Amino acid sequence: MGLIALSVVLTALVRPTTRADDHERAVAWLNDFEEAKRVARRTGKPIFVVFR
Repeated sequence: MGLIALSVVLTALVRPTTRADDHERAVAWLNDFEEAKRVARRTGKPIFVVFR
């Protein structure tokens, strides 16, 4: 029983505390592929492309 309580406490302490609205502000979706390529080059991040 003590091990279960310890795991619950550790999980609560380690769990990320970001809220949904924090995440929404962190993601900037781009609709222009050329602009997305420029941003990717500038930031050094990959491009995630969704084909619809």
